[in-house]
Amino acid sequence: MKLLRPVHRDLPNFNLVPWRERQRRTRWRRSIQLFTVLGAVLSVGMFTLLTQQLATHSDLKALLAEVNQQQRPDTAAHGNTLRRAQTLYQQQRALDQLRQHLAELSSAMPVDAVLTGVSLDANVLILNGTGQHIQAITSLQRILQSKTQARVVLEQLETTEKSAVHLFRIRIPIDTDTDHYGGTS
Repeated sequence: MKLLRPVHRDLPNFNLVPWRERQRRTRWRRSIQLFTVLGAVLSVGMFTLLTQQLATHSDLKALLAEVNQQQRPDTAAHGNTLRRAQTLYQQQRALDQLRQHLAELSSAMPVDAVLTGVSLDANVLILNGTGQHIQAITSLQRILQSKTQARVVLEQLETTEKSAVHLFRIRIPIDTDTDHYGGTS
């Protein structure tokens, strides 16, 4: 059996639950705002990604152009590259020797002296540290003098006000042409 509903097209449409309509409109506005923000974020992300990709592509093109330029036979460039490689090898060899000597130094360190920093500055090894008393620092200086066979200079010695710790700085000149800081290679 079919229910018949009267269709009244002549009567105005009354909204009996107006809060639902407001809620529906609010949800619709919020979803539009969300999709707008999401679209803006995605477009900025895509723009950033494409910009980085273009920058990487241009860097790659420049690198390939440089490689192609270097592949041409140029004896002067090969000589410069060889000299740079030899310089880097000598520096690496000096650093390896320094590592070995620092390992030897750490095993021979006095108990009351502690190194707080090691730096390399223009063929001079700089050791910063603290010592409980001056005898430990002079003992460290003597050990360095005997191990390195170079002139070890105790450059700075001061006492901190809050504790009885002495701060020191020792400079050791490094000759890159010699092996084991004194013997020629």
